[in-house]
Amino acid sequence: QALRAIDCDVTMMEDDLDAVADYDARLCGADRSFILTDLHRRRPEAAFLALQGKEVVGYVLARNGWRSNQIGPLLAETPAIAQNLLAGALGGLSGPVCIDIGDRHKDLRGWLEDLCFKPQFPFIRMIHGRSEPFDDPNRVFIIAGPELG
Repeated sequence: QALRAIDCDVTMMEDDLDAVADYDARLCGADRSFILTDLHRRRPEAAFLALQGKEVVGYVLARNGWRSNQIGPLLAETPAIAQNLLAGALGGLSGPVCIDIGDRHKDLRGWLEDLCFKPQFPFIRMIHGRSEPFDDPNRVFIIAGPELG
């Protein structure tokens, strides 16, 4: 069976939030629908979906920060999808941008450095009582921020 084409530049609408929340919960292990709805409301012009047919295979959201725009979360099935979603979000924003990207996503980090992004602060997430992370670190490319996940 041939892989259906993936559309990575679909503007996320309010009606898409249930499907986005379902996708997010599968990868993050928790219902974050309230946070996703709030982030979508804050910056809908920087909210995009990646779809394979009608199935969500990635999304990105953003918000206003105190000193800059904050992009995240960004979850995607592949690094290529993540980069396309991030390009869309960046195109929807003006001014300074902050992104909390996982260290493991070296190609995406390199692409951001090519766009003149510079690392500012290290971030170490620690867990207690289990050996595996709660989320899927291979598909969680960017978090919303340490305070939101």
